[in-house]
Amino acid sequence: MTAARPPWKERIAKLGAGALELLISPVALMVSAALVWTVVAKWVHAGSNEILTGPYAYARVVASDFLVFGALGALLAWIRTRWAPAKWATLIVAGLALLLAGLNATYLGITGEQGSWYDILDAIRRRRELRDVLADMSSPEAWLEAVVVLLVVVAIGAGMRWWVRRRQDRSELAEQQRARLRTRVFSALGAWGLLWALLPSLSSVPGRALSKNVVVLVAKTASAGRFAAHFEGWPREAWIEAAALESWEERSERPNVLVVILESTRFDHTSLAGDEALAETPFLARMAKQGLVATQMRAVLPHTTKSMFSMLCGRYPTLQKGVIEVDASAAPICLPRVLREAGYATFFGQSAFGTFEQRARLVANFGFEHFAAFEDIRGQKVGYLASEDASMVGPFADWLEDVDKGQPGRPWMAVLLTSATHHSYRLPTNVLKRARTQGRPMGSDAERYARLVEAEDRFLAQLYNVLLERGEAKETVILFVGDHGEGFGDHGVKQHDNNFFEEGLRVPFVLVGPGIEGRRIEHNASLIDVMPTLVGALGLEAWAREGAALGGHDLRSADYPVDAPKIFACYDPSRCRGFVRGASKFVEVPRDDEAFVFDLEADPQERAPQLPGEDFELDAAAMRQTVGDHRVYRWNYTLPEQREFGQWWCIEQSKCRHPQAWKIRDRYDPKTGELLEDPETPKPRDP
Repeated sequence: MTAARPPWKERIAKLGAGALELLISPVALMVSAALVWTVVAKWVHAGSNEILTGPYAYARVVASDFLVFGALGALLAWIRTRWAPAKWATLIVAGLALLLAGLNATYLGITGEQGSWYDILDAIRRRRELRDVLADMSSPEAWLEAVVVLLVVVAIGAGMRWWVRRRQDRSELAEQQRARLRTRVFSALGAWGLLWALLPSLSSVPGRALSKNVVVLVAKTASAGRFAAHFEGWPREAWIEAAALESWEERSERPNVLVVILESTRFDHTSLAGDEALAETPFLARMAKQGLVATQMRAVLPHTTKSMFSMLCGRYPTLQKGVIEVDASAAPICLPRVLREAGYATFFGQSAFGTFEQRARLVANFGFEHFAAFEDIRGQKVGYLASEDASMVGPFADWLEDVDKGQPGRPWMAVLLTSATHHSYRLPTNVLKRARTQGRPMGSDAERYARLVEAEDRFLAQLYNVLLERGEAKETVILFVGDHGEGFGDHGVKQHDNNFFEEGLRVPFVLVGPGIEGRRIEHNASLIDVMPTLVGALGLEAWAREGAALGGHDLRSADYPVDAPKIFACYDPSRCRGFVRGASKFVEVPRDDEAFVFDLEADPQERAPQLPGEDFELDAAAMRQTVGDHRVYRWNYTLPEQREFGQWWCIEQSKCRHPQAWKIRDRYDPKTGELLEDPETPKPRDP
C-alpha cells in the first residue's frame, strides 16, 4: 500500500499539473512557439551582425517579446477555460500570432528589420516579386530544417499533453488550484511588465529597433492613422521654352551624355573612399582624377525607382512606398524628354527585368525613345532580378551603331542601370572564376557584394572602351553615380529601402567630359542635384525659362547652397525621415516616436545618437513639410494610351508587356544562370 503524500507535495503536484495544462493548451503552445521563433531570430540576427554586447543587452531586446507573447498566451488560455464558444476564435488569434512571428523572423533575416503594417500591405501588393525573392533564397536544406523543427515542436507538445492528461487530477480541488495558478501567472506577467518598464533602454539605434515587439509594431502602425500627405503632382510646365531649345539646337557642339547608374553601390566600396575602401575600383579611381567628384552625395530615398526619378527629373519623388512615378499625368518634364525634343537619340538599358516596378512605363515617362531590359538582352541570370551587367555592353554598342546609320553625327543620351550588385549577390560565372583565381573572399553576402562591385568597375571600363573605339569619349559627358547604398547588418539593417545610415544613403559620384573641371566637392549634396548639374555641363542652364527652378542645384555653381539641409526619407513612411546639415544627420523614426542626431565628423560610424537641440527645430519642421508634400494616401493612376516600345507594348490603364516577360524566367538553369534554350520571340500583337 502506497503511503499518502504530504499535503504540501500534493499541492505542488496539483499546481504543477495545472501549470502544464495551461502551458500545453493549443493556443499557449502556438504562442509559445511564436515567442521561441522570435527570440531565436533575434539571437541569430544580433549575433551575426554584432550589434549587441553583453547578456543584459540581449535580455533587454527580448524582454518585450516575453511580456507581449506571455500575456497573449495567458489571456487566450484563460479565455478558453472561461468561455467555451471562444475556443476557435482563440485558436485563430494564436495562429495569426505564430504566422506573424514566422513572417517577421523571415523579414528580419532578409532585411535586418522588423516588419510593420506597411510591410504586410506591401508584401500583399508585390506578392509575385516576393515569391521570386523567397524562391531564390530557399534551398532543400532550409526546407528540411524547417520541417524537422516543426515536427519536433509538434511531437514535444503532443507528448507533454498526453503525459499531463494521464496524470492530472480532475477533482474540484485541482480546478481551484488551476484558477490560483492563472492568477499567479497574470501577477507574474504584471511584475515582469513593471520590471521591463523600469529597465533603461539601449543606447544604440539598432538595439532599440530590435527590442520592439512585432505584434506591437504592427498594431501601432496599423492604428497610427494617416501620416501627413499633401502630394498633388509635380509641376508640369516645361522648364525650357521651345524657342530657346531650338536656339540651343543650333550650337555646333552638343556633347553626348552617358549616365551609368550603379545599383546598390556604396561610396565606401569604391576607391573614392581611399585607403578605407572595401573593394577595388581602379577604373573609377582613374576617372575621378580627371573629373568632378562629390564625396558627400546622398540618395533622397534609398530605392532605385525613386533615385532615378530624382536624378533624371531634378525633383523629389514621392517619399513612400508605391511608384506613382509611372503615372503619365503626374510626370514632370525630365531631362531625357528635353534632349529628345532637342534632336538627341535617347536610350535606357538595364540588366534587370523590365517588368519590375513597371520599369518600361517609367522609362517612357522619362522621355526615352528606346528601352532594353533583361527580356531583350538575355544575359546570364544572377538572382531573382537580373542578368550580369556585362550583358549590356553589346546592346549599347549596337544602339550607337544604329544611331550612326540612321543619322551620322546625331548627339545621343544613354542611361544604363546595373543590377548585379542588388540582393541576392550571386556571382556570374566569369566573376566567380576571377575571384577564385585571385584568391578573393566570397563566402558571405558582404564579400560577394564586394566582388560584384569590382566586376561593376570592369563593366564601366568596357563601356568607356566602346566610346574610345568610336572616338566619342572626349565629346561625351559621362556620369557614374550610385542610386543608393546597401546594408549588411552594419547597423542591423540589410539591403537599402529603409536604411538611413551612411551605408544606405551615401553613394559615389564622378562626372567627366568636355568642360568638366577636375576637383573634389566635399560638402553635402543630393541626387536631385544630378539633373541641374548635367544641364549646366551641357550649357543648357542659360536657356532655361526664368523662374523655372528645379528641386536641386548645379554642383559646379559658385552659389550652390552648401548649408541647406539635404532631405531624405525611407520607403516605409513609418521608418524614417530626416536631413543632413553640415556634419549633423537628423533622423526621426515616427513608429518609435523618437528623434536623434549623429555627429558624422566625431562619430562617422553612427554609433552614438544624441538628442537634437533647439537649433534643429526650424529645419525639422521644414523637412516634415517637404516630406508631407511628397506623400499621398491613394492615387488614381492615369496611364498613357497604347504604344510600342521596342518589343514592349504598353496598354492603357495596364502594365507594359513583353513577349517573354514571365516565360523566359523558367528557361534558365537555377544553378548556372545560363539560358537553357533560346525562346522564339513572337512579334507584339494588339491585345
